[in-house]
Formats: sequence, structure tokens, C-alpha cells
Amino acid sequence: MKRALAILLATILCLGLLSACSPAGEQTTASTTPSATQPSTAATEPETTLAPLDHGSLAKRAADYLDMAYGIMNKPTPEDYIIPASINIDGKPVAISWTVEYTGDVSEGVELVTEGNIVTVDVNEESPDEVNYILKGTISADGETKEVSFVHLVPAADSGDLSTAEIMARLFALEAGQSLKGTYVLRGEIVSIPSAYSAEYKNITVNLKVTDEEHIVQCYRLAGGEELKEGDVITVMGALKRYNDTFEFDAGATYSKELSVEEMKQQLVIEELYSLEAGQSLKGTYVLRGEIVSIPSAYSTEYKNITVNLLVTDEDHIVQCYRLAGGEELQVGDVITVMGNLKRYNDTFEFDAGATYSKEMTLEQAKDALVVEQLYELEAGQSLKGLFTLTGKIVSIPSAYSAEYKNITVNLLVTDEEHIVQCYRLAGGEELKEGDVITVTGNLKRYNDTFEFDAGATYVKVEE
Repeated sequence: MKRALAILLATILCLGLLSACSPAGEQTTASTTPSATQPSTAATEPETTLAPLDHGSLAKRAADYLDMAYGIMNKPTPEDYIIPASINIDGKPVAISWTVEYTGDVSEGVELVTEGNIVTVDVNEESPDEVNYILKGTISADGETKEVSFVHLVPAADSGDLSTAEIMARLFALEAGQSLKGTYVLRGEIVSIPSAYSAEYKNITVNLKVTDEEHIVQCYRLAGGEELKEGDVITVMGALKRYNDTFEFDAGATYSKELSVEEMKQQLVIEELYSLEAGQSLKGTYVLRGEIVSIPSAYSTEYKNITVNLLVTDEDHIVQCYRLAGGEELQVGDVITVMGNLKRYNDTFEFDAGATYSKEMTLEQAKDALVVEQLYELEAGQSLKGLFTLTGKIVSIPSAYSAEYKNITVNLLVTDEEHIVQCYRLAGGEELKEGDVITVTGNLKRYNDTFEFDAGATYVKVEE
């Protein structure tokens, strides 16, 4: 559970119980109505406190309190949170029976765990699909029953393989004190060093320009860094958060001068894979690039597949490619990019049967191919969630540059001629021509039979 959320709910619980509930015989502001002889100050002073809870039955007053206390909760509940199993009204305990009702396609993902007077709403933080649910509380007291309900959802878990643009958008949307869940990788140029390398603690604090000078990411107490200096370009991996007005990698993040973003992301995938229990799988399709170090099963001319062992990060974390499609020409020492599903079979960590490979394709090109595949799976009118980045060659220009609107529409060859991606009203582009290679960032959607970047996407030219 996020500490901020836990503190918020605990504070609400404590303050609510103090204001709405009191020992028998005593009255508090929240449970008292002014008497007829009590002078009113409404005409002379602004109201600065909450209106008192309306007198009524215990069940009604308990329901009013719960609506007041928990109505401020955000609709998304991405992590566990707590609610009371009972509350006291004027010294009288009022029990609450909580239930969950699912309202979407998914009918699991939220569990209620009661311990004493605390009910933990245990949500499945790794749910691959969005879980829509209503949290219902039934209050019974003195023969009367009242109900309260709160509409929530558990967001679908991210694969962690977000584009740099999407990571930056999410980071800079945080409120002070908030964090992004998970581990992230960004690459940028060191523009300043707020805290020099400490020989005692073996860390350094640097400011990183990832996209532009308006969105600096601080690497707070970055592990190591004795040799780092302004102007160095590094790839950093760690947890991201907002501390006051600083957007930063938390203390202990690691870095590399040599590894690209996609190369460093492979370390995260290997960690996830090796954390599986026997029989478990990672959700989705993954891409890894490595060197073939052995061939447990030679190429089969009958089944047209081969089994190879791949060195991706280190010799202690070998990934087997079980019955890899094709592979007649493969041999030990070849470096290949493999795309497929990852799982643990007994003590073997592997790509499942049917994975594909390429000797020529880079990690970045393979990731682009995955995005294009997802794009072409959309129904008309659907969009992919988040910001994406693709690199390709301009093969045609359906709408020339408009000097009035300062945009252009181009068709991009990313993978093959059967899967063209249109960049609709691409921002700028006065100098663009057929044959140019550009990297485009924006939102992807299907419009009728056109698969495209939506209007307003941005680009940079790739140097030849």
C-alpha cells in the first residue's frame, strides 16, 4: 500500500471517529444541532466548519458519516486501502458489512480481508485488465438498515515497457509526494551536478535532460558516478517520483554510459522472468536480443524449429528459446533478436514454442514491429493507450505542408508495405520529403481503414 494513501485513510478514519462519534452522554459539533435559545452567528461570521450530521437513527448517522469520510476518495484504487468494520456513534458500536459488486467484464480482482476493526480492500495490482467495482457497505442498527456505495476501478497494470514520452508525461503529471509504480529507464544528457560525487557514500546527484530543458529529471544520489561530468549521456534505471517541485529518480538508481534504453530494459525483463514460480508466465509479448551459447535441440527439418540457449545479460540468467520457429542456419555465437511469450517451465526460463527471431533487426526495430502489430489489431475508432514512438521512412505525402496550419500528413514505412502508418497532420514538416527517415511520437489510433498517429504528433529527423 502506498504510504500516502494509507496515511490519508487512517487520518480520515481517526478524525472522522473523533468528530462524528463520542462517548455516551457527550455531544460534539458533528452530532449536535443548535438549540432554539442558542444565538446564531451565521449572519456575522463565514461558515468555516462542516455542517453537523443530521440527527436521526444510528444507521442513518453512520451512513452519513461514511459518505462524508470516504466520498473524497478517488475513483481509481490502484493499491490496497483500509475501511472500518464498525464505527461508534455516541458510544454505541455500529457494524458495517462490506461487499464488492463487479460492474464490468472482469469479475475478480478485489478481496476484502478483515482483521479486528479494520477491513483491507486488497486489490490485484497486477491485473492485466481494468476491474470496475462498487464497494458497498450495509449498516444495521436498532432494527433499521442503510446502505452506502462507492464506485471504483482498479487500473490495468502497465507492462512497464512504456515509451520515453509516456514515462515523462506520467512523471510530470504527479502531485508532490506521489510516485510512479515500478521501475523505469530513461536516457539523457547531464546538464548540471547539484551534489558532487561522495567518496564516503559512493553516490552523486545529477540533473538529466531527457526530452527538453523544461522537463529536467534529477537523479538523486545515483549509485556510483565518480567519473560523471556535465555533458555525459547516460541511461538510468530506477524508481521515479515527485519530491516537492523536483521530478526525480529516487536514491539508489543505477546508470550506464554504454547501454541504450532498450538494452537496459532487458535487465528488467530478465528479473521479472526469473522471479516467476514454476508454471507461471509473463503476460504479453516480449523482445530480447542475445548471443546463442548452446543448442540443446538441433534444427528439425520435420518440424522446422530449433531450441537454443540465449545469453542476454549474464551467464547466470540464460533464456532458452524452445522450439524457435525456423533456425536452420543458426549456430553458436550468432546474435539474434527473439520475439514471443516468456515463461518458467520447471527450472527453465524460456521463450515458449513458436517464438520468432531475426539476425538483422535491432531491439528498437523489433519493439516498433510490436507496436505496429498492436495498432493493426484495433477496430475502427479504437486507440492505443498512451504515447508511442515509431521510426520509419516517408513513402508518400497525402497532404502537403500547410503554411496556414503548419502541419503535414505523411505515410510512414515502419515494418513493411502491408502495414503503413499515417502521420495525420504532423506538427511542422515544411522540409520533409519522400525518403526521409523520421522518429514520430504521439497517440496511435485506427480511423476507418487508416492506421495513424493522431493530429499533433511530433517528429525528429534521423541523421543519415
